[in-house]
Amino acid sequence: MTINLSAYDTTVGSVFPLKHVRDHVAQASVSGDGAMQVFTGQHETAFPLFLIQGGTSFSDAVPRFTHPLPIANPLPSADKHPTVLALDVRNYGRWYTPTQRFEVRNGIEYSWQMRRAVLNQIWMSVRPETLRDLSPLPAAAYAALISDCVARKFSLNPHERMSVAVLAAYFYYGLFTDAEEFSEAEKPFLLGKIAQFTHVPSEQVFGLLDKMPVIHGLPSLIEAIHQHVANVALENLNLGTFLSLLVGLWWGSESREIMGVALEHVPTWLSVIDASFSSAVYKRSVVARMAQNFDQRGSGLAFSRSLEVLMGGSGAVMDPRTGVPDPTYRDFFHA
Repeated sequence: MTINLSAYDTTVGSVFPLKHVRDHVAQASVSGDGAMQVFTGQHETAFPLFLIQGGTSFSDAVPRFTHPLPIANPLPSADKHPTVLALDVRNYGRWYTPTQRFEVRNGIEYSWQMRRAVLNQIWMSVRPETLRDLSPLPAAAYAALISDCVARKFSLNPHERMSVAVLAAYFYYGLFTDAEEFSEAEKPFLLGKIAQFTHVPSEQVFGLLDKMPVIHGLPSLIEAIHQHVANVALENLNLGTFLSLLVGLWWGSESREIMGVALEHVPTWLSVIDASFSSAVYKRSVVARMAQNFDQRGSGLAFSRSLEVLMGGSGAVMDPRTGVPDPTYRDFFHA
């Protein structure tokens, strides 16, 4: 079992046939179409982000795709960053031939998708714990969202709902490792965190999770719920039902697919939670309202600021043709 490095490693994302798409994206990237440079401050050298914008024979031939797509880096920086990401932004604007420029028409989603791609590159480049330990807020919101949706659908009592929340939080922390077991030092630390933000007594959390291996994959999470929550109604909980409860709670283009991916892909989930606090538009979603319940003493703003520093801020994405930050990314960074 490996960490889900890209959205296409998840249960929802893995259904998409990628070879044909990746072959066309590779051709477009070699031609240099849409290549941006990202300076986050977390790397010795900038890394490229390839935007599929249309307007050339190579990029027009690329089939549509929703999530940042890992490709081999064709540029001289490949020794530092052998795998980089391509992002299809054609849904958010159009290529304008007279100026030979991509004109953004949906700056909010364009910027959010680029933020997600930048964070995904960081996720592939740094230790997972760097993102895990930024704040307990994303884990708390994750556990609460799943437990509330499952509890409401299957009429769980408060004790059963708390058990689902603990299992969901444990699964979330499992997304940061490819190991089958947490280390002896790490596990008590994580279980203590879970007890704290789920408000479940420590002895109950340790009793449930102390001997449990890392849970990998949504099907395994559902199986753990079946095993440890004794409610016959949960016999009707399967992957399809589980996803149907959660995928409609986000906002924007391809929101259901993005939300399904976010349940197993850390950069996507962190981007969702970040926008829940930093974006006036995204904060109206159901997920955002849930996350805002955990905004204690400015913890939501603190999390967004920590993530912003990690990602290099609004000026991190540079257009190498002009040598200036991408204006839409800059202006809509916290739209």
